[in-house]
Amino acid sequence: MPLFTLSPAEQAIQDKVAKTYSAFPFPKRTARGIFQRNQEFFTKLERVGVTPADIRGKRVLDAGCGTGELACLWASLGAEVTAIDIVKPSLEIAQRTARAAGVDITFHQGSLLEYPLPEQAFDIVSSHMVLHHTADPARSFANIARCVKPGGLIFICVFGLWGRLILCRHPLWKIWLVHRLAGPDSTRRVRLAERWCYHPGEEAAHGLEQEQYLYDLYGVAQVKHHTYGEMLRWFRDSGIAYVSSWPPMEFRREYDTIMDGSHAARSPLGRLGRWGLQQPPVQAMARAQWANRPGRMSRALTQALAFVKSDSYMFNVLGRRPQ
Repeated sequence: MPLFTLSPAEQAIQDKVAKTYSAFPFPKRTARGIFQRNQEFFTKLERVGVTPADIRGKRVLDAGCGTGELACLWASLGAEVTAIDIVKPSLEIAQRTARAAGVDITFHQGSLLEYPLPEQAFDIVSSHMVLHHTADPARSFANIARCVKPGGLIFICVFGLWGRLILCRHPLWKIWLVHRLAGPDSTRRVRLAERWCYHPGEEAAHGLEQEQYLYDLYGVAQVKHHTYGEMLRWFRDSGIAYVSSWPPMEFRREYDTIMDGSHAARSPLGRLGRWGLQQPPVQAMARAQWANRPGRMSRALTQALAFVKSDSYMFNVLGRRPQ
């Protein structure tokens, strides 16, 4: 039996999201886009402490697999993969992609919020850029977290609030304004965004088609943005221990990442932020004991840094179910 059932309002949101992605299955990238996305995903896994050796031979659930690109990547690394998505056209593409790649994946159609997933059945549960589109992200997380075995991992990636407020290419205020001016009709929002916000060719950097790209940004009925505190509550309420994150929640890790040059300041504001981190009072804070933990002070400082960094609008968090 499903853990949750949907209210009429949640059902309406879910139906609208499914309708958009049925018309424009996502991500369905070009070969170049898939290669680039795979490299980025490997980097994310490495930064939170997961290696290919950790994946080989494991049972993996891809929760919200879309057109199956990451599911195929998990399978190519030697995992036994089960994948679920609510959108039938996306799953049809995913099945063709898996056959073309020569990998064996079990696909299911269903909602992350209410599908009766098996409890404690998977070594790794992954949900990449999906939970924030569900009718209730916290409850969707709780449903997929039930599947993690004792000692198993759950890895999620969602839109972060602070890094998307003002500085990234598609800041939250711009999306909010398009929604306010164009109303609930997704096509009207997309056409307005195309006139006001779109820069020709920017979808090519992601290996996407233009309509696909625009509908994913502006046409989806539900897009939530989350803080680290929210995600820690999700983990705690589901009995999952926090392991790591990228960008880091811990101020010391974030401070070291910026100061060792692995993050390049790409704007005058970013360079100003890096200068601020070099000041003695800030250096002293980075050496404090609390800076090594994902507590409130660490999170407040790292989320403040998201305003001056260009790579902080996606939060990647890894957790483990205790043995």
